[in-house]
Amino acid sequence: MGQLASSSPRERNAAQTRRAILDTARELFRRNGYAGTTVHSIAERLNLTDPAVYYHFHSKQQLWQELLDDVVVPTPPPEGVQSVAELVDWLLGFFFAYVEHADLMAMLLREQLGTDRASARYREQVESFYETAAAEPLARLYGERSEVLLQTMTAMLSGMFWDGILTFGAGFRDVACRQSFRERVYRAVALPLGLHCDPVAREPLAPQLSPLASVEPPERIAPAAHPRGRSATRSRILEAAMELFSTNGVDATSIRAIAERCGLTDPAVYYYFPSKAALLDALWEVQTERPSANTAPPEPLTAKGLATLVDAMIDSAATMDSQLRLMIRQVLAGDEVALAMRNESSAQWRTYLVSFLSGSFGETETADRVDAILAATMGAVLLAQMGHPVDFPAYARTSTFREATLAIVTAIVGVPCLPPEQTGFR
Repeated sequence: MGQLASSSPRERNAAQTRRAILDTARELFRRNGYAGTTVHSIAERLNLTDPAVYYHFHSKQQLWQELLDDVVVPTPPPEGVQSVAELVDWLLGFFFAYVEHADLMAMLLREQLGTDRASARYREQVESFYETAAAEPLARLYGERSEVLLQTMTAMLSGMFWDGILTFGAGFRDVACRQSFRERVYRAVALPLGLHCDPVAREPLAPQLSPLASVEPPERIAPAAHPRGRSATRSRILEAAMELFSTNGVDATSIRAIAERCGLTDPAVYYYFPSKAALLDALWEVQTERPSANTAPPEPLTAKGLATLVDAMIDSAATMDSQLRLMIRQVLAGDEVALAMRNESSAQWRTYLVSFLSGSFGETETADRVDAILAATMGAVLLAQMGHPVDFPAYARTSTFREATLAIVTAIVGVPCLPPEQTGFR
Protein backbone atom coordinates (compact mmCIF):
# COMPACT_ATOMS: atom_id res chain seq x y z
CA MET A 1 0.00 0.00 0.00
CA GLY A 2 2.84 2.37 0.90
CA GLN A 3 4.57 1.72 -2.39
CA LEU A 4 1.40 2.58 -4.33
CA ALA A 5 0.85 5.73 -2.30
CA SER A 6 4.43 6.90 -2.89
CA SER A 7 4.29 6.36 -6.66
CA SER A 8 3.89 9.37 -8.91
CA PRO A 9 0.63 10.17 -10.76
CA ARG A 10 2.37 9.22 -14.00
CA GLU A 11 3.31 5.79 -12.62
CA ARG A 12 -0.23 5.23 -11.32
CA ASN A 13 -1.73 6.19 -14.66
CA ALA A 14 0.66 3.85 -16.47
CA ALA A 15 -0.30 0.99 -14.12
CA GLN A 16 -4.00 1.67 -14.65
CA THR A 17 -3.57 1.79 -18.43
CA ARG A 18 -1.62 -1.45 -18.40
CA ARG A 19 -4.35 -3.14 -16.34
CA ALA A 20 -7.06 -1.80 -18.67
CA ILE A 21 -5.20 -3.21 -21.69
CA LEU A 22 -4.92 -6.63 -20.05
CA ASP A 23 -8.62 -6.65 -19.09
CA THR A 24 -9.70 -5.61 -22.58
CA ALA A 25 -7.41 -8.17 -24.20
CA ARG A 26 -8.89 -10.84 -21.95
CA GLU A 27 -12.42 -9.90 -23.03
CA LEU A 28 -11.59 -9.81 -26.75
CA PHE A 29 -9.53 -13.01 -26.67
CA ARG A 30 -12.48 -14.76 -24.99
CA ARG A 31 -14.94 -13.49 -27.59
CA ASN A 32 -12.88 -13.67 -30.79
CA GLY A 33 -10.00 -16.02 -29.98
CA TYR A 34 -6.30 -15.23 -30.18
CA ALA A 35 -6.09 -15.18 -33.98
CA GLY A 36 -9.29 -13.14 -34.28
CA THR A 37 -8.05 -10.38 -31.94
CA THR A 38 -5.63 -7.69 -33.07
CA VAL A 39 -3.64 -5.12 -31.12
CA HIS A 40 -5.53 -2.49 -33.12
CA SER A 41 -8.90 -3.84 -31.88
CA ILE A 42 -7.66 -3.70 -28.28
CA ALA A 43 -6.40 -0.14 -28.75
CA GLU A 44 -9.63 0.91 -30.45
CA ARG A 45 -11.78 -0.43 -27.61
CA LEU A 46 -9.80 1.72 -25.14
CA ASN A 47 -9.59 4.80 -27.40
CA LEU A 48 -5.82 4.39 -27.51
CA THR A 49 -3.41 4.36 -30.43
CA ASP A 50 -1.65 1.15 -31.44
CA PRO A 51 1.76 2.57 -30.33
CA ALA A 52 0.26 3.30 -26.89
CA VAL A 53 -0.53 -0.41 -26.47
CA TYR A 54 2.89 -1.42 -27.80
CA TYR A 55 4.49 0.90 -25.24
CA HIS A 56 3.24 -1.43 -22.49
CA PHE A 57 3.33 -4.75 -24.37
CA HIS A 58 5.72 -5.33 -27.24
CA SER A 59 3.47 -7.93 -28.91
CA LYS A 60 0.08 -9.63 -28.79
CA GLN A 61 1.86 -12.79 -27.66
CA GLN A 62 3.25 -10.98 -24.60
CA LEU A 63 -0.28 -9.85 -23.72
CA TRP A 64 -1.54 -13.42 -23.99
CA GLN A 65 1.36 -14.81 -21.95
CA GLU A 66 0.91 -12.28 -19.15
CA LEU A 67 -2.77 -13.17 -18.89
CA LEU A 68 -1.82 -16.83 -18.50
CA ASP A 69 0.84 -15.92 -15.94
CA ASP A 70 -1.89 -14.38 -13.74
CA VAL A 71 -3.09 -17.91 -12.90
CA VAL A 72 -1.83 -18.97 -9.47
CA VAL A 73 -2.32 -22.54 -8.26
CA PRO A 74 -1.58 -24.14 -4.87
CA THR A 75 1.72 -25.88 -4.31
CA PRO A 76 2.01 -29.02 -2.20
CA PRO A 77 2.78 -28.45 1.51
CA PRO A 78 6.52 -27.93 2.28
CA GLU A 79 6.65 -31.22 4.21
CA GLY A 80 5.04 -33.04 1.29
CA VAL A 81 1.75 -34.93 1.01
CA GLN A 82 1.65 -37.46 3.83
CA SER A 83 -1.68 -39.26 3.36
CA VAL A 84 -4.31 -40.12 0.79
CA ALA A 85 -6.62 -37.51 2.36
CA GLU A 86 -3.96 -34.80 1.90
CA LEU A 87 -3.38 -35.96 -1.67
CA VAL A 88 -7.10 -35.67 -2.47
CA ASP A 89 -7.23 -32.20 -0.85
CA TRP A 90 -4.31 -31.03 -3.00
CA LEU A 91 -5.77 -32.51 -6.21
CA LEU A 92 -9.11 -30.81 -5.56
CA GLY A 93 -7.37 -27.55 -4.66
CA PHE A 94 -5.42 -27.70 -7.92
CA PHE A 95 -8.64 -28.34 -9.86
CA PHE A 96 -10.69 -25.55 -8.28
CA ALA A 97 -7.85 -23.03 -8.53
CA TYR A 98 -8.17 -23.30 -12.32
CA VAL A 99 -11.96 -23.00 -12.08
CA GLU A 100 -11.35 -19.46 -10.82
CA HIS A 101 -9.72 -18.74 -14.18
CA ALA A 102 -12.18 -20.66 -16.34
CA ASP A 103 -12.46 -17.90 -18.96
CA LEU A 104 -8.70 -17.93 -19.53
CA MET A 105 -8.63 -21.71 -19.67
CA ALA A 106 -11.47 -21.66 -22.22
CA MET A 107 -9.30 -19.42 -24.40
CA LEU A 108 -6.37 -21.76 -23.87
CA LEU A 109 -8.44 -24.76 -25.02
CA ARG A 110 -9.71 -22.87 -28.05
CA GLU A 111 -6.22 -21.99 -29.19
CA GLN A 112 -4.68 -25.33 -28.26
CA LEU A 113 -7.03 -27.13 -30.62
CA GLY A 114 -5.26 -25.18 -33.33
CA THR A 115 -1.51 -24.72 -33.54
CA ASP A 116 -0.74 -21.89 -31.09
CA ARG A 117 2.66 -22.83 -29.67
CA ALA A 118 2.78 -20.08 -27.01
CA SER A 119 -0.21 -21.73 -25.33
CA ALA A 120 1.41 -25.12 -25.85
CA ARG A 121 4.44 -24.06 -23.83
CA TYR A 122 2.19 -22.85 -21.02
CA ARG A 123 0.18 -26.10 -21.03
CA GLU A 124 3.37 -28.16 -20.95
CA GLN A 125 4.65 -26.14 -17.97
CA VAL A 126 1.40 -26.71 -16.06
CA GLU A 127 1.42 -30.44 -16.84
CA SER A 128 5.05 -30.75 -15.78
CA PHE A 129 4.40 -28.94 -12.47
CA TYR A 130 1.33 -31.05 -11.73
CA GLU A 131 2.95 -34.38 -12.61
CA THR A 132 6.07 -33.62 -10.59
CA ALA A 133 4.01 -32.62 -7.55
CA ALA A 134 1.62 -35.59 -7.73
CA ALA A 135 4.03 -38.35 -8.75
CA GLU A 136 5.98 -38.60 -5.48
CA PRO A 137 3.06 -39.04 -3.06
CA LEU A 138 1.30 -41.41 -5.48
CA ALA A 139 4.45 -43.56 -5.71
CA ARG A 140 4.82 -43.62 -1.92
CA LEU A 141 1.15 -44.35 -1.24
CA TYR A 142 0.29 -46.67 -4.14
CA GLY A 143 3.56 -48.22 -5.27
CA GLU A 144 3.48 -49.84 -8.72
CA ARG A 145 -0.05 -48.53 -9.39
CA SER A 146 1.13 -44.93 -9.13
CA GLU A 147 1.88 -44.40 -12.83
CA VAL A 148 -1.56 -45.40 -14.07
CA LEU A 149 -3.19 -43.49 -11.20
CA LEU A 150 -1.29 -40.35 -12.21
CA GLN A 151 -2.51 -40.75 -15.80
CA THR A 152 -6.03 -41.39 -14.54
CA MET A 153 -6.11 -38.32 -12.29
CA THR A 154 -4.69 -36.15 -15.07
CA ALA A 155 -7.20 -37.30 -17.69
CA MET A 156 -10.20 -37.34 -15.37
CA LEU A 157 -9.68 -33.93 -13.76
CA SER A 158 -8.87 -32.40 -17.15
CA GLY A 159 -12.03 -33.89 -18.63
CA MET A 160 -14.26 -32.72 -15.77
CA PHE A 161 -12.77 -29.25 -16.09
CA TRP A 162 -13.20 -28.93 -19.85
CA ASP A 163 -16.67 -30.48 -19.67
CA GLY A 164 -17.70 -27.87 -17.11
CA ILE A 165 -16.47 -25.06 -19.35
CA LEU A 166 -18.20 -26.45 -22.44
CA THR A 167 -21.47 -27.30 -20.67
CA PHE A 168 -21.91 -24.21 -18.50
CA GLY A 169 -19.83 -21.55 -20.25
CA ALA A 170 -19.58 -18.35 -18.23
CA GLY A 171 -21.69 -19.97 -15.49
CA PHE A 172 -19.15 -22.69 -14.72
CA ARG A 173 -17.62 -20.87 -11.75
CA ASP A 174 -21.06 -20.58 -10.11
CA VAL A 175 -21.89 -24.24 -10.81
CA ALA A 176 -18.51 -25.33 -9.40
CA CYS A 177 -19.38 -23.63 -6.09
CA ARG A 178 -22.31 -25.99 -5.54
CA GLN A 179 -21.77 -28.72 -3.00
CA SER A 180 -23.22 -31.26 -5.42
CA PHE A 181 -20.57 -30.45 -8.03
CA ARG A 182 -17.74 -30.63 -5.49
CA GLU A 183 -19.03 -34.00 -4.32
CA ARG A 184 -19.02 -35.27 -7.88
CA VAL A 185 -15.41 -34.24 -8.37
CA TYR A 186 -14.48 -35.90 -5.08
CA ARG A 187 -16.32 -39.10 -5.97
CA ALA A 188 -14.60 -39.27 -9.37
CA VAL A 189 -11.19 -38.91 -7.71
CA ALA A 190 -12.12 -41.42 -5.00
CA LEU A 191 -12.96 -44.26 -7.42
CA PRO A 192 -9.49 -45.07 -8.78
CA LEU A 193 -7.85 -44.23 -5.44
CA GLY A 194 -9.96 -46.90 -3.75
CA LEU A 195 -11.71 -44.56 -1.32
CA HIS A 196 -15.19 -45.40 -0.03
CA CYS A 197 -18.01 -43.03 -0.95
CA ASP A 198 -21.37 -43.18 0.80
CA PRO A 199 -24.35 -42.88 -1.55
CA VAL A 200 -25.59 -39.30 -1.83
CA ALA A 201 -28.44 -37.65 -3.68
CA ARG A 202 -27.30 -36.71 -7.17
CA GLU A 203 -28.46 -33.25 -8.19
CA PRO A 204 -28.66 -33.05 -12.00
CA LEU A 205 -26.10 -30.51 -13.18
CA ALA A 206 -26.81 -30.34 -16.91
CA PRO A 207 -28.60 -27.12 -17.94
CA GLN A 208 -31.96 -27.37 -19.68
CA LEU A 209 -31.04 -27.37 -23.35
CA SER A 210 -33.32 -27.16 -26.32
CA PRO A 211 -33.40 -30.24 -28.55
CA LEU A 212 -31.12 -29.95 -31.53
CA ALA A 213 -34.01 -29.77 -33.98
CA SER A 214 -35.43 -26.67 -32.28
CA VAL A 215 -32.23 -24.63 -32.26
CA GLU A 216 -32.45 -21.83 -34.80
CA PRO A 217 -29.61 -19.33 -34.20
CA PRO A 218 -30.29 -15.84 -35.55
CA GLU A 219 -28.85 -14.67 -38.84
CA ARG A 220 -28.00 -18.18 -40.00
CA ILE A 221 -28.59 -19.13 -43.63
CA ALA A 222 -30.36 -22.46 -43.87
CA PRO A 223 -28.66 -24.98 -46.18
CA ALA A 224 -30.33 -25.32 -49.55
CA ALA A 225 -32.48 -28.40 -49.97
CA HIS A 226 -30.65 -29.16 -53.22
CA PRO A 227 -26.95 -28.12 -53.17
CA ARG A 228 -25.88 -26.12 -56.15
CA GLY A 229 -23.36 -27.31 -58.69
CA ARG A 230 -21.25 -30.43 -58.86
CA SER A 231 -21.19 -32.42 -55.62
CA ALA A 232 -17.45 -33.18 -55.99
CA THR A 233 -16.54 -29.48 -56.03
CA ARG A 234 -18.90 -28.76 -53.15
CA SER A 235 -17.30 -31.58 -51.15
CA ARG A 236 -13.81 -30.15 -51.84
CA ILE A 237 -14.92 -26.77 -50.50
CA LEU A 238 -16.46 -28.33 -47.38
CA GLU A 239 -13.35 -30.41 -46.75
CA ALA A 240 -11.11 -27.32 -47.01
CA ALA A 241 -13.45 -25.31 -44.77
CA MET A 242 -13.54 -28.07 -42.14
CA GLU A 243 -9.74 -28.26 -42.07
CA LEU A 244 -9.23 -24.48 -41.81
CA PHE A 245 -12.14 -23.80 -39.44
CA SER A 246 -11.06 -26.56 -37.04
CA THR A 247 -7.42 -25.42 -37.08
CA ASN A 248 -7.68 -21.63 -37.22
CA GLY A 249 -11.26 -20.95 -36.14
CA VAL A 250 -14.11 -19.55 -38.21
CA ASP A 251 -13.35 -15.88 -37.49
CA ALA A 252 -9.72 -16.18 -38.57
CA THR A 253 -10.51 -18.08 -41.79
CA SER A 254 -11.42 -16.15 -44.92
CA ILE A 255 -13.32 -17.32 -47.99
CA ARG A 256 -10.16 -16.54 -49.96
CA ALA A 257 -8.14 -18.95 -47.78
CA ILE A 258 -10.73 -21.66 -48.38
CA ALA A 259 -10.69 -20.99 -52.13
CA GLU A 260 -6.89 -21.15 -52.27
CA ARG A 261 -6.85 -24.40 -50.27
CA CYS A 262 -9.06 -26.16 -52.83
CA GLY A 263 -7.68 -24.44 -55.95
CA LEU A 264 -10.72 -22.28 -56.72
CA THR A 265 -11.47 -18.60 -57.07
CA ASP A 266 -13.40 -16.66 -54.44
CA PRO A 267 -16.48 -16.32 -56.72
CA ALA A 268 -16.45 -20.09 -57.29
CA VAL A 269 -16.76 -20.67 -53.52
CA TYR A 270 -19.49 -18.02 -53.25
CA TYR A 271 -21.39 -19.81 -56.01
CA TYR A 272 -21.85 -22.80 -53.71
CA PHE A 273 -21.97 -20.99 -50.36
CA PRO A 274 -22.99 -17.32 -50.08
CA SER A 275 -21.18 -16.83 -46.75
CA LYS A 276 -19.03 -18.47 -44.08
CA ALA A 277 -22.21 -18.94 -42.04
CA ALA A 278 -23.70 -21.00 -44.88
CA LEU A 279 -20.52 -23.06 -45.02
CA LEU A 280 -20.68 -23.69 -41.28
CA ASP A 281 -24.33 -24.71 -41.50
CA ALA A 282 -23.45 -27.23 -44.20
CA LEU A 283 -20.64 -28.64 -42.05
CA TRP A 284 -23.03 -29.18 -39.13
CA GLU A 285 -24.89 -31.66 -41.32
CA VAL A 286 -21.95 -34.02 -40.85
CA GLN A 287 -22.88 -36.67 -38.33
CA THR A 288 -21.21 -36.16 -34.97
CA GLU A 289 -19.50 -38.91 -33.03
CA ARG A 290 -21.78 -41.43 -31.36
CA PRO A 291 -21.57 -44.94 -29.85
CA SER A 292 -20.70 -47.73 -32.24
CA ALA A 293 -23.67 -49.96 -32.95
CA ASN A 294 -21.25 -52.88 -33.18
CA THR A 295 -20.18 -52.59 -29.54
CA ALA A 296 -22.73 -54.67 -27.64
CA PRO A 297 -22.64 -54.25 -23.85
CA PRO A 298 -21.45 -57.52 -22.29
CA GLU A 299 -23.41 -59.18 -19.49
CA PRO A 300 -21.68 -59.29 -17.08
CA LEU A 301 -18.92 -56.77 -17.76
CA THR A 302 -15.62 -58.35 -18.80
CA ALA A 303 -12.14 -56.96 -19.38
CA LYS A 304 -12.43 -57.89 -23.05
CA GLY A 305 -15.71 -56.01 -23.31
CA LEU A 306 -14.15 -52.98 -21.65
CA ALA A 307 -11.31 -53.08 -24.17
CA THR A 308 -13.86 -53.17 -26.99
CA LEU A 309 -15.64 -50.15 -25.51
CA VAL A 310 -12.44 -48.13 -25.23
CA ASP A 311 -11.52 -49.13 -28.76
CA ALA A 312 -14.87 -47.83 -30.05
CA MET A 313 -14.56 -44.51 -28.18
CA ILE A 314 -11.05 -43.88 -29.47
CA ASP A 315 -11.96 -44.80 -33.04
CA SER A 316 -14.91 -42.40 -32.87
CA ALA A 317 -12.70 -39.54 -31.67
CA ALA A 318 -10.01 -40.26 -34.26
CA THR A 319 -12.49 -40.48 -37.14
CA MET A 320 -14.26 -37.25 -36.12
CA ASP A 321 -11.15 -35.29 -35.13
CA SER A 322 -11.75 -32.22 -37.30
CA GLN A 323 -15.47 -32.15 -36.52
CA LEU A 324 -14.79 -32.37 -32.78
CA ARG A 325 -12.20 -29.57 -32.90
CA LEU A 326 -14.59 -27.35 -34.83
CA MET A 327 -17.50 -28.20 -32.54
CA ILE A 328 -15.53 -27.36 -29.39
CA ARG A 329 -14.14 -24.13 -30.84
CA GLN A 330 -17.65 -23.06 -31.82
CA VAL A 331 -19.13 -23.99 -28.44
CA LEU A 332 -16.49 -21.77 -26.83
CA ALA A 333 -17.45 -19.02 -29.29
CA GLY A 334 -21.11 -19.25 -28.20
CA ASP A 335 -22.52 -21.19 -31.17
CA GLU A 336 -25.86 -22.63 -29.99
CA VAL A 337 -26.02 -25.26 -32.73
CA ALA A 338 -22.56 -26.56 -31.79
CA LEU A 339 -23.55 -26.63 -28.11
CA ALA A 340 -26.74 -28.58 -28.84
CA MET A 341 -24.87 -31.08 -31.02
CA ARG A 342 -22.16 -31.51 -28.40
CA ASN A 343 -24.67 -32.13 -25.61
CA GLU A 344 -26.71 -34.51 -27.76
CA SER A 345 -23.59 -36.56 -28.43
CA SER A 346 -22.60 -36.55 -24.74
CA ALA A 347 -26.09 -37.69 -23.76
CA GLN A 348 -25.90 -40.57 -26.23
CA TRP A 349 -22.57 -41.76 -24.83
CA ARG A 350 -23.88 -41.42 -21.28
CA THR A 351 -26.97 -43.51 -22.05
CA TYR A 352 -24.82 -46.13 -23.73
CA LEU A 353 -22.34 -46.33 -20.86
CA VAL A 354 -25.16 -46.69 -18.33
CA SER A 355 -26.45 -49.70 -20.27
CA PHE A 356 -22.88 -51.00 -20.50
CA LEU A 357 -22.25 -50.91 -16.75
CA SER A 358 -25.66 -51.28 -15.11
CA GLY A 359 -25.56 -55.07 -15.29
CA SER A 360 -22.45 -55.13 -13.09
CA PHE A 361 -23.01 -52.27 -10.60
CA GLY A 362 -25.80 -50.68 -8.61
CA GLU A 363 -27.45 -47.45 -9.73
CA THR A 364 -25.22 -45.08 -7.76
CA GLU A 365 -22.03 -47.02 -8.53
CA THR A 366 -22.94 -47.04 -12.23
CA ALA A 367 -23.62 -43.29 -12.25
CA ASP A 368 -20.30 -42.56 -10.51
CA ARG A 369 -18.35 -44.71 -12.96
CA VAL A 370 -20.12 -43.24 -16.00
CA ASP A 371 -19.27 -39.71 -14.80
CA ALA A 372 -15.64 -40.67 -14.29
CA ILE A 373 -15.28 -42.60 -17.58
CA LEU A 374 -16.80 -39.80 -19.64
CA ALA A 375 -14.51 -37.27 -17.95
CA ALA A 376 -11.39 -39.43 -18.25
CA THR A 377 -11.87 -40.32 -21.91
CA MET A 378 -12.71 -36.73 -22.78
CA GLY A 379 -9.63 -35.55 -20.90
CA ALA A 380 -7.38 -38.14 -22.53
CA VAL A 381 -8.65 -37.26 -26.02
CA LEU A 382 -8.44 -33.49 -25.53
CA LEU A 383 -4.93 -33.65 -24.06
CA ALA A 384 -3.86 -35.81 -27.01
CA GLN A 385 -5.52 -33.45 -29.51
CA MET A 386 -3.72 -30.49 -27.94
CA GLY A 387 -0.42 -32.36 -27.91
CA HIS A 388 -0.89 -33.60 -31.48
CA PRO A 389 -2.60 -30.75 -33.35
CA VAL A 390 -1.73 -32.21 -36.77
CA ASP A 391 -1.51 -35.97 -36.38
CA PHE A 392 -4.03 -36.82 -33.64
CA PRO A 393 -5.96 -39.47 -35.65
CA ALA A 394 -2.76 -41.43 -36.31
CA TYR A 395 -1.56 -41.02 -32.73
CA ALA A 396 -4.94 -42.05 -31.28
CA ARG A 397 -4.79 -45.34 -33.16
CA THR A 398 -1.38 -46.29 -31.77
CA SER A 399 -1.13 -49.09 -29.23
CA THR A 400 0.52 -46.64 -26.81
CA PHE A 401 -2.50 -44.34 -26.61
CA ARG A 402 -5.05 -47.14 -26.67
CA GLU A 403 -3.37 -49.14 -23.92
CA ALA A 404 -2.93 -46.04 -21.75
CA THR A 405 -6.61 -45.11 -22.18
CA LEU A 406 -7.72 -48.67 -21.44
CA ALA A 407 -5.60 -48.67 -18.26
CA ILE A 408 -7.26 -45.39 -17.17
CA VAL A 409 -10.79 -46.67 -17.76
CA THR A 410 -9.93 -49.96 -16.06
CA ALA A 411 -8.66 -48.10 -12.98
CA ILE A 412 -12.06 -46.38 -12.79
CA VAL A 413 -14.23 -49.43 -13.45
CA GLY A 414 -12.15 -51.87 -11.43
CA VAL A 415 -11.75 -54.61 -14.07
CA PRO A 416 -8.21 -56.04 -14.37
CA CYS A 417 -6.35 -54.99 -17.52
CA LEU A 418 -5.76 -57.60 -20.19
CA PRO A 419 -2.25 -58.03 -21.58
CA PRO A 420 -1.85 -55.89 -24.77
CA GLU A 421 -1.90 -58.96 -27.01
CA GLN A 422 -5.41 -59.80 -25.74
CA THR A 423 -6.98 -56.38 -26.13
CA GLY A 424 -7.22 -56.39 -29.90
CA PHE A 425 -5.13 -53.19 -30.03
CA ARG A 426 -2.37 -53.12 -32.62
